[in-house]
Amino acid sequence: MTSWDTWPECNCKVNYENSQASEAVYSDVKAAVDALIAANSDWENIKLSGYSFGASIAMFTGHMLVRDNYSNVKMINFAQPRNGDNEFAAFSNAQWTDNIRFTNNKDVYSQVPPQYFGYEYSGAEIH
Repeated sequence: MTSWDTWPECNCKVNYENSQASEAVYSDVKAAVDALIAANSDWENIKLSGYSFGASIAMFTGHMLVRDNYSNVKMINFAQPRNGDNEFAAFSNAQWTDNIRFTNNKDVYSQVPPQYFGYEYSGAEIH
């Protein structure tokens, strides 16, 4: 069973391990985004993507970028697991109305943590 953490922007429950891993890399991600924006004054979107565990990292770091006032953050993930409870899924869906999540029903990681532990998906699924 996975542990819960609280996501401060919505006071929602999220997967502890994935949110903490995202916090650990966020300063490096933010520095890379800042460098790209500085080098490309005509940038339009910040596009984040990941596969499996990387999809969780992409989603949580995307939320952190929005929290830190970055605009036009877009999300396209592959085999993204369930990252939080119903409230977190609703929060994510409200933040990214065009969030896309590609899945394969035989991919185990996109099916965890189980819904019976209270986890839900966010984003529009393309199967």
